[in-house]
Amino acid sequence: MVGLRDLHDLKIGYRYFARQLTPDFPQPDFYQELFKLWGICK
Repeated sequence: MVGLRDLHDLKIGYRYFARQLTPDFPQPDFYQELFKLWGICK
């Protein structure tokens, strides 16, 4: 939580970092739909 607060205070946000995380396994379609809704997936 402290890390998220620091990012918020710096006005960086966390979505930038979420795009750098690449899974090494196939994800179910359910997750892909959620990521699209949340705006963290292409």
